[in-house]
This record gives sequence, C-alpha cells and structure tokens, in this order.
Amino acid sequence: MVTREYVLTVAQSKRLIALGVVNYEVVQHAMAEGLLIVCPGTTNSYVLEELLGERLSPFAFTTGVTLPAGVQPPAVPEPERLGYVIFRQGELDKGMSLDEALEQLGTDDVVVKGGNALNYCDQVAGVLIGHPEGGTMGKVLGCVTARKAHLVMPIGLEKEIPESIPEVAGLINDIYDKKNALCSLWPVHGAEIITELEAIDILTDCYATQISAGGVLGAEGSVRVVVTGEEGNMEKLDGLMAKLADEKPFGEGA
Repeated sequence: MVTREYVLTVAQSKRLIALGVVNYEVVQHAMAEGLLIVCPGTTNSYVLEELLGERLSPFAFTTGVTLPAGVQPPAVPEPERLGYVIFRQGELDKGMSLDEALEQLGTDDVVVKGGNALNYCDQVAGVLIGHPEGGTMGKVLGCVTARKAHLVMPIGLEKEIPESIPEVAGLINDIYDKKNALCSLWPVHGAEIITELEAIDILTDCYATQISAGGVLGAEGSVRVVVTGEEGNMEKLDGLMAKLADEKPFGEGA
C-alpha cells in the first residue's frame, strides 16, 4: 500500500467531483438506459462539461451564486444561458421539459443537484432557498422521493459547516424578519453525496481522508487530503492530479 498527500483548490475539487459524478455507477446506468437530469449550479457546470465533452461559458449554468459583497456576476448572453439539462439514454433531449422528465422518473433515473452546506459525518446536505416556491428542491425532491429515483449531490468539502444543518434550518425559521429576509436552508437527507473523497474512490479505488483545509495565494478554500491505495491505483491518482493542476478558478477571465 502507498500513501500520499494532496492539496486541492476549490476549482480542482469541483473538476475532480465532476469526474467522480460522471463515472459514478448509478449515473452511468442512467446515461445508458434512463433519464439523467442535471440542475444548474457551479459544481454542476463542471459535471455538465464532462457529460458534454465541452467547456461552457462561465455562469451560463448557474443560479444564486455566492459572491463577495458588491460583486456581480458577468452578464451571460441569453442564447448561452442553460436551464435544466436532460439526457435520455445518453442523448441530450432539448425537447423535454423538466416537468415532463420528472413525470417519467423511475428507480434507475438520476437527478444531479448541488448544495450549499454539508454535515459530512451525518451525510446531510443543505440547500439555500430563496424562491418562494422552494426553487429546484421544491420542484424535484417530491418526485425523486416518491419514484425512488437517485438524488446525487456533488458538493465540495469546503462547504462543511460546524453546526447541525437541521438545527440551523430551524434557527433561520425562528429569526425570520420580513424587513431583513433570509434565505431558507433546506436539509437534505438520503442523497448520494459525492465529495472529493468519494470521487477519488470512484475514479481510482483509493481511500481518501481530509486532514485540513484552507490556504493562501489561490489555495483559499482548499482541502488537504491523505490518500492510501495500491501502487498502481496511486499512480493513476497521480496522473489525475497532474491533469487537475492547471484547473483555473471558476469564472476566471469571464
């Protein structure tokens, strides 16, 4: 067995997670034989790029991004903007609406939806909700649950929070003030969460553990992981990490 240590920037993590998602068994099965619905989001932009085999315009496949105070995302020309993207048996189905896809969901189908908060040890994710009807979660979760489809959530370890997501969600409800409206936080239980750790396992059959986080000079938000695996698998991981080395921050140059 071989053990090595790696540091992943936020952008590298997003690309790694996306690769893990598209190689995840249930996603590959849905691409081969069923329906795959990809919801907008920053990490899901990387997922969609891997599925399509092409790069997207930054912010063309995002909603409700988190930005520093006073910063606005660049405008995206309307023809480049993407809504929910649906694949039927591996082919992009531009004619199918989200409602039509949800009506057809079955046990082998997959919805890919990102998150904003994570309790990794409890396997609970949190999604910020600003839409009065619940946004994406309000639209898809009932169908996914009732039809026993797969909800796959790509989410980086940078989004780990110290508090219990269900408790924080309740706290937000308790302090809601119409004059200072807050987003709601939707706790998501039972999703198939894919972080950097699961992605490394899916892609290389190696075991990864996070040992620290953060950094400077571009490593802000980064995660440091220790990975153990058979020598051949670790060589495969080394090659993967080398390919990730040039991944630029999301939206750079936009």
